[in-house]
Amino acid sequence: MAVTLLEQGISEANPDAIEPLISDDYRQHNPRVPDGPQGLLGFVEDAAGLPDERRMKIRVLRSFGDGDFAVTHGAYRRGDREISGMDVFRMRGGQFVEHWDVGMTQRQLNPSGHGLLDGTAPDAASLSSGTERTRAHVRSFVERGLVGRDHRTLVRGIARNCIQHDPRLVDGRASWVDAVERGEIVHEELVRVIARGQWALTQSRGRRGDRPVVISDLFRVQRNRITEHWVAWESVPDDMAHDNGML
Repeated sequence: MAVTLLEQGISEANPDAIEPLISDDYRQHNPRVPDGPQGLLGFVEDAAGLPDERRMKIRVLRSFGDGDFAVTHGAYRRGDREISGMDVFRMRGGQFVEHWDVGMTQRQLNPSGHGLLDGTAPDAASLSSGTERTRAHVRSFVERGLVGRDHRTLVRGIARNCIQHDPRLVDGRASWVDAVERGEIVHEELVRVIARGQWALTQSRGRRGDRPVVISDLFRVQRNRITEHWVAWESVPDDMAHDNGML
């Protein structure tokens, strides 16, 4: 359903593909889209009137579900601009009732040659077991390691050969630990953990310099170590299209 909404509804600017999927009390957290079903449908209808090269094209690369929640990680492209988008949907009664997202522009590869979007994708084996172990590990890692900046938690939680997609960092453990301890991107509060098998996404409040940001981290976990990490952060704007906040 989430892939259909993004790839057929928004990417193809087709409100008919979206309307059956969203509830009458659909709650929007994207700061640029008005609240409610009419807010999203109006946004898509406006996009339908744009030239094709100005529309946002979406290709979902990773997705998984956890109870009432669905997570997608996709490539958003408008013209020459490519964005890593992490979306979270909450479902009730067979329809989506709430949506959050964060997007960050792909500007260059990181020092290890990885981008925001490349890397491993979930498969049946990696989604089949270990969900609660992954959830517990990631929750502790974010709360104690990223928010609390506990050195021992960071070192023990990251695999020595961790593949890193953060645009600032190199592969491995040391670069990530150093960046957290320097406070380049500060995680201030963990809001939500969504997990399935070896995969987990977290949503956090944070800051970059003096600006409040919303941070989505996507983790692949094996043997109680983070073996691959993607991230996107977005500044909280002063003005939004609704009063719901970004989280």
